[in-house]
Amino acid sequence: MKTDPFSETLFADLPDLPVRALLPELSSAVRSSRATVLRAAPGAGKTSLVPLAMARVLPPASGRILLLEPRRVAAVASARRMADLLGEPVGEGVGYAVRGERSCSSNTRVEVVTEGLFTKRLVNDPGLDGVSLVIFDEFHERSIHSDLALALSLELMGLRDDLSILLMSATMDVGRICEFLASSTGAPVPLLDSAGRQYPLDISYQPLQADGRPLVPYRFEDRDGLVEGTQRCIADILSGPARGRAAGPGERGTAGSRDKGTILVFLPGRAEIDALHTALSKAFPAIAILPLHGSLSFEAQKRVLEAPPDPSSTRIVLATNIAETSLTVPGVCIVVDTGLVKVNRWHSGSGLDRLTTEVEDAFSADQRAGRAGRLGPGRVVRLWDAGALTLQPRQSEILRSELSSLLLDCASLGIRDPAGLPWLDVPPSHALDEARSLLGALGAIDREGRCTPRGRVMARLGLDVRTAALVAMPLEGKGDSADLPAAILSAALLAEGSAPLSRGRDTESLDQRLDAFKLQRNSPWARRVMETAIDILGRLQSKDLGKDGAVSLKACRNILETLSFDLPAFLFPPAFPDSLARKEGEGIFRLVSGRELYVDGTFAREPWLCVLDADAGERRGRARLVMSVPEEAAKEALALLALTAESWEWRGLEVFLVQKRMVRRLELSQTKSRCPQNRLSEAFRALIDEKGLEALPWDEERELARNALERLRFFATHRNDQALSKQLSPEALPDTLSAAVAPRLSPRGPIIDGKGLAASIEEIPDWALRREYDSAVPVHFTSPAGSRHRISWIGGQPTVSLRIQECFGLASSPLILGVPLRFELLSPAQRPVQVTCDLASFWATTWQEVRKELRGRYPKHYWPEDPTLAIPTTRVRPR
Repeated sequence: MKTDPFSETLFADLPDLPVRALLPELSSAVRSSRATVLRAAPGAGKTSLVPLAMARVLPPASGRILLLEPRRVAAVASARRMADLLGEPVGEGVGYAVRGERSCSSNTRVEVVTEGLFTKRLVNDPGLDGVSLVIFDEFHERSIHSDLALALSLELMGLRDDLSILLMSATMDVGRICEFLASSTGAPVPLLDSAGRQYPLDISYQPLQADGRPLVPYRFEDRDGLVEGTQRCIADILSGPARGRAAGPGERGTAGSRDKGTILVFLPGRAEIDALHTALSKAFPAIAILPLHGSLSFEAQKRVLEAPPDPSSTRIVLATNIAETSLTVPGVCIVVDTGLVKVNRWHSGSGLDRLTTEVEDAFSADQRAGRAGRLGPGRVVRLWDAGALTLQPRQSEILRSELSSLLLDCASLGIRDPAGLPWLDVPPSHALDEARSLLGALGAIDREGRCTPRGRVMARLGLDVRTAALVAMPLEGKGDSADLPAAILSAALLAEGSAPLSRGRDTESLDQRLDAFKLQRNSPWARRVMETAIDILGRLQSKDLGKDGAVSLKACRNILETLSFDLPAFLFPPAFPDSLARKEGEGIFRLVSGRELYVDGTFAREPWLCVLDADAGERRGRARLVMSVPEEAAKEALALLALTAESWEWRGLEVFLVQKRMVRRLELSQTKSRCPQNRLSEAFRALIDEKGLEALPWDEERELARNALERLRFFATHRNDQALSKQLSPEALPDTLSAAVAPRLSPRGPIIDGKGLAASIEEIPDWALRREYDSAVPVHFTSPAGSRHRISWIGGQPTVSLRIQECFGLASSPLILGVPLRFELLSPAQRPVQVTCDLASFWATTWQEVRKELRGRYPKHYWPEDPTLAIPTTRVRPR
């Protein structure tokens, strides 16, 4: 039996958590493999112990160990836990780096960073020098940053044979991941499993109802019903044992519950948390009610994760899925799970994100439930009926999100085509195309996909690409010295969200947010805004400030802190070109994507707005944050992106060329004119393609065109001319007609009339065939009486209509290419008497009866007994 070179005694001083027993085997796997996967159940201790163990088994000279966490607060909390285990302050053996805060030293072996900061670090340090191992924690969350970090790490591993990766999670598709990593690294990937420390759970189900229907699955928006039902459940827990059915067969069984400590309530989003927070604060004023969601400040999130002063007191934490895995809320003994989650999905058609409420998957439900069993036997109340959840994991973020930041990061690393990276889920090509178009409009990449100087500055800022462009544009010497500080403060105001006193507005303007900032300069929110602005300024370099260096970083900071400027409204249109919206009606604006947005407030009367935050909605979206922009600046920015879209407008068969200047689906201007002579053929073909051949004037001028087409088809068929038959087939006829009518198309009046169409059809045969065509299939029939009658070819049978007396003396039906001419014989009053293709048979068999009837009706006319010998006439009687 193979023995591990690492003894358990090496890790004996680490806490006795389940993963500790696995550390020798895991250490050997990491030392011998380029990629390793660890599946560890909740409570196993993987986040705290694994990085410390790797720091012991990997030589210090090999470099640092990076632990990637999905969230800032989780990164800081993880670093603090590990530092406490070492008995050291944070920043010594264990440090962290998150947006706006870093605590590391030259002695740091384990550095905890957010996934987003890791990708930004790669932009500045593509070789990842001084790093030997990258650990992906909670990889099942599959953010864009984690997928990009993995793809870039695998790409870098092809250049560095001393770099390894370790993926850790409690719930992930390990089979698929191991297979992917093996194919990417070319070597087998060890998979290790660790049990967790999970106390028994008492799981009960209390389905929420609204109008007699279950709230989960969430098939309709009923926030009030959700909040009220959750409040009743919490009240039941606080007043006594929770009511609801016990776990059924196959579900985790009962195990007594502890009703003291923290009640962790999972809700879909901030709106539901705020509503329930208000309701519970009124109902239970003596109990601490704490919100926990991504919109909270960094400090507020950290306070929730601190142990309460009195561990025996009751707290209620209202959280989104932020508390599902990577964060540990202390003291949790009861979990109330609504079964809902807010998911951000990018709608390419509208160009907007849509925050949708969806049902969580079974994996998330297990993760949430596990939070109640960390300290002892726990209790879980699920507000849905058993079996309501899907067993399929949620789609990864990279498949449902806008990808401009990802594409910019890749471009700054010299990667023009991200599709060539080793992706676990390949980014959708249409999303990359849209991102490429946006970055090109922002001047971040050139036509070949290479990163421009502006793009390199934007990538270094680590902001949304539009906000980064807002900050980068003043660096190019346009405007005055206050534009850069104003742009930086705008970016900070966007990053930190609404001021506390501003919440509740349906639509907010950035100017209103700035006013709130000035009024609340000493509030925690305003201090965070200024800290973020200073942090953004700190990411700039002196070389970014222009060749003349007229504005220094120090001067920018002084201007920032004095607030002696207004927001640079003229910079927003070029930085947010796809977010510009024009007023269409009362409170209604149209984005360049064509999506309509509802806007309220006094700025709803502005002609143009820059929509900085909005929800796509079902049919019409709603703007949440806007910026009023000058109309001239909006039109100037859009003019650079505008394309001319042409279409044909038809009034009957009269054609006009309509030219529209468009930015995607937003129309800037329109002109209409008669179709130019040189484009008439194009317009004619467009008419056929749009409306079909039936739109042509077949029925004008006694159906001349229709008759001409059928005559030509008759000729091609009975002459057995394969080439001509193919030209006249339904598939080829549009091309044939388009070429034939070209000389007769008119820019004024109808583009073609029935007579012109007929003449064009008759000229389809080439000149060598034309003479044979005209003689073989005559246009007219000359009767024995000398009268001329047009032959109809409609229906494939040549037919002539004439009065019966004009056929006297004609013994039989003449043949046209072997086909007998059909006669429609008329009375003197032009009424049908007989239709026949065999005139001889008609004279011999039916004529006498017809003659008798005609003599009775028209006694003055000439009705001979033997018409074959009679004199034909066009009169009552022959002369």
